[in-house]
Amino acid sequence: MNNQSFSPLSAAEMAVIWKQYMNDKAISCMLKHFLCHVDDLDIQKALQGTLHITTKNSDALTAIFFLKNMPIPLGFGEEDLDVEAPKLFSDSFYLLYLKHISNVLLLAATTGVDVAARNDFFAACY
Repeated sequence: MNNQSFSPLSAAEMAVIWKQYMNDKAISCMLKHFLCHVDDLDIQKALQGTLHITTKNSDALTAIFFLKNMPIPLGFGEEDLDVEAPKLFSDSFYLLYLKHISNVLLLAATTGVDVAARNDFFAACY
């Protein structure tokens, strides 16, 4: 039997999941706003795919917070999103944004790999 799932998370592991959760929630809000204003169907599909991934990740991280009896961070949420706000950026900016957040999330994932000594933590986060 694997006792790792019953042991507490290290401070480094907590920091990684906290940071990842906050990233995912902020990115989700941006993507939802972009989806309200995007014109290009291919870019819309890319935004939807990324939103699906960030939502799935934040749900998995929420499950870890519950499992470890940790408080859930107060990230960005629906109350921070104004879907009726005017379009602020072009569709080409949306693609550039996706490129840059991919780099940010990839860097965050490599940090997680460095601190994840536990198989259950690593599998749940990545």
